[in-house]
Amino acid sequence: MNDKRGGVVALGRSVPESFLLVRGTFSSLRNRQFRLFFWSQLASSSGDWIQVATLNIVVLRLTGGGNELAFANLAAFVPIILLTPVAGSWADTRDKIRLLAFANSGMLAVTASLGIMAQTNLLSLQLIYVSAAIGGSLAAFDITVRQALVGDLVPLGDLANGVGLSVTSMTAARAAGPFCAAVLVPLAGIPGCFYVNAASYLFLLACLPNLRVPRNDVAKNFVPRASLRAAAQAVWSDRHLRVPVLQIAVLGGFGITSIVLLPLFVVRTLHSPDWAYALLAGLVGAGSVIGGLSTAARRITGPRPVAACAICLSAALVIVGVSPSAAIAGLPLFLSGIFAGCAIATALATMQVASAPEMRGRVIAAYTTVFTLSVGLVGPTNGFIAEYTSPRVGYYICAAVVAASAVPVLRRRARHPRGETIERDDVRTASEGSL
Repeated sequence: MNDKRGGVVALGRSVPESFLLVRGTFSSLRNRQFRLFFWSQLASSSGDWIQVATLNIVVLRLTGGGNELAFANLAAFVPIILLTPVAGSWADTRDKIRLLAFANSGMLAVTASLGIMAQTNLLSLQLIYVSAAIGGSLAAFDITVRQALVGDLVPLGDLANGVGLSVTSMTAARAAGPFCAAVLVPLAGIPGCFYVNAASYLFLLACLPNLRVPRNDVAKNFVPRASLRAAAQAVWSDRHLRVPVLQIAVLGGFGITSIVLLPLFVVRTLHSPDWAYALLAGLVGAGSVIGGLSTAARRITGPRPVAACAICLSAALVIVGVSPSAAIAGLPLFLSGIFAGCAIATALATMQVASAPEMRGRVIAAYTTVFTLSVGLVGPTNGFIAEYTSPRVGYYICAAVVAASAVPVLRRRARHPRGETIERDDVRTASEGSL
């Protein structure tokens, strides 16, 4: 039964069921290959977020400008956006282990070069742009192949759980990385942060020879453009998919503000040390982890819960904008992470429930593309806005856009009565709906 609706869907009601859900949350880690991959991915992704925070600090120290900060992030995101379809095609037709080894070896070399340049005082804005573009090009293959590899490491019955844990590890890294950067910048300096990230790639590179995956002889006739076109048509033609993906587009760009707007706000408006930005970015990431886990525990889907979270997120962003100090801004930033994480996880879970089983992979690929476009393009735009107005105005604009996106959904009457349950045998566990 495919019961689609725009309201709240309550799944799993009893306490015993909740305990069973918790017990099964880490079931795929029983597989040795996936366990090795999971922990090495967590280490590598944490190193990546250390570098993101460190590069933002370096740019602020070199220029202090929002334009330069936005361009540095665009230089990394644009290659990811452009090369992800190619990476998806290669993941289906080539050896995934070799692709991961190549991508991570290249990123290790780029990161080590940044550390050497920082240590010898040769690091300039132009070299940061070039390094970010090269790193982003390699990251497009790394991110895509990692996600595709999970299906080769776990049995079919644990696939949803493995995908959920893989995504959750990247979300946890988004919280841990900036926290580590906040500690490492004062203690080890900028070069030390780059060297730590370079070392983190060694965990994944050491793990790869221990992974045994089946030879990939599938999808010789795979056509990426046709696949993406089918996904786009499926999403746009179905309101139960179209509305959540539009919500994700807004929340990714205007709800998650830690990429460009937060460092400008902390350093230029609040006049706090640059390491304080990394600490606050870690708080946002920690909040997003809690938001994703909260969504998993409640197992609720539908555009209206997403819109309700968006209203709360908008209020949190306004409070951040009026905060007089970094210490006071910490709590609303943490709450913004919770509401953003809850909203995006709920929107993704809604798409999974509403999509047909045979289209689910391509629908989630469409979600990934929209989210990356939103974070990669709208996020730096916030930096341009903050440069020509102020970071506080940037937060007010983000809050207004997020709230405006929620109002039409909340005002629209649900066509089905509340309390109905979607009875679908193929509904995934809530962990798949994590960030």
